[in-house]
Amino acid sequence: MAIEHPCNYCAKEIPDWRSNKKYCNEGCKSKHFNQLQKEANLEMGRVNKILKRNYEILKQEIGVEKWVKSTKLKLERKGFNFDFMTHIGGEYRNVYLFSWRPVEKDGLIISRTPESTFVGKD
Repeated sequence: MAIEHPCNYCAKEIPDWRSNKKYCNEGCKSKHFNQLQKEANLEMGRVNKILKRNYEILKQEIGVEKWVKSTKLKLERKGFNFDFMTHIGGEYRNVYLFSWRPVEKDGLIISRTPESTFVGKD
């Protein structure tokens, strides 16, 4: 016999079905939303790992200086991923407290993030 109204989590028939009822019980509803949250946390963890690596590379490059020149190729060889940043401010691309902006052909200026690039600054 075919199930007319399957639970969104376990696919069993939903008892006392109504058009707005999607789960057979509260346990299935909780398990479904916990699973969705776990998947979101895994994706956020992956992104945070890339941002942390980018931050560490910029930190290593700049050292104690206010700004330094580098190249895109040099950062890429260290594992920098230019697709991931925390924010953009004007011509600056930022990873937390460090910034970079393109100069010349393949050159970059790496600097400490100017406060003016933060959105919503008081």
